Amino acid sequence: MRFVPSISAWRARRTLRGYIDPKLVDEVVNNPNLQLGPPRHRQLDFIIALLRDDNFETLPTLVQKVVQSAAPDTESIDGLTGPLILLTFGRFRPEPDAPRKRRETVARLQQHLGNDIKVLHGHCTAKVGHLGGHSFAVFGSLLPNFNTMLQTLTVLQFGQSRELPTAPPTHSGPEQSA
Repeated sequence: MRFVPSISAWRARRTLRGYIDPKLVDEVVNNPNLQLGPPRHRQLDFIIALLRDDNFETLPTLVQKVVQSAAPDTESIDGLTGPLILLTFGRFRPEPDAPRKRRETVARLQQHLGNDIKVLHGHCTAKVGHLGGHSFAVFGSLLPNFNTMLQTLTVLQFGQSRELPTAPPTHSGPEQSA
C-alpha cells in the first residue's frame, strides 16, 4: 500500500509532527509500501454527538461550533458523517485525564449548542488503528455495541446528554440473534 502517494516526505513529516511519534512518521515516509498491523485494543473515552439538521443551511455552523468547543490538544474528531460526530480521547496515546476532559467537553458542547445537539458519552475498550484494506486506508476507532449506542442517542431529546456506564449496553435486536 502506498500510504503517502501525493505528498512529499517533507510535507508529510511537517503535517504529522506533534500528532504521531516522529519515528513512526519516518518509517511510513521512508517505506511507502509499509504494511500496518491490525487494530489494537485501547481504552478510550468518547463523545457521540448528533446535531440538529432540520435546517440544513445552519449545519456547517453547528459543526464549526463542535470543533471550536472541543479542546484541540485532548481529543480528536474520529468521525464526521453529516450531523453525527465522534470525538475520542486517548486514540493516539493514553490520556490519564480523559474522563475529566470528556465531561468538560460535553459541558462546553451543551453550553455552546444548547438544543441543537444531543450527546452520548462514556468510556470503553475500543479497537484503534489501521482500518480498511490496502486500497482504502483509514486510521480510526471502532466502538463496541455501536448500534446500541446509536439507538440510545436517538431516543434522547435535543439538548440532552447521557453518560453510558463503563460497559456499553448490549444490543438485543433481531439482527444480532443469528
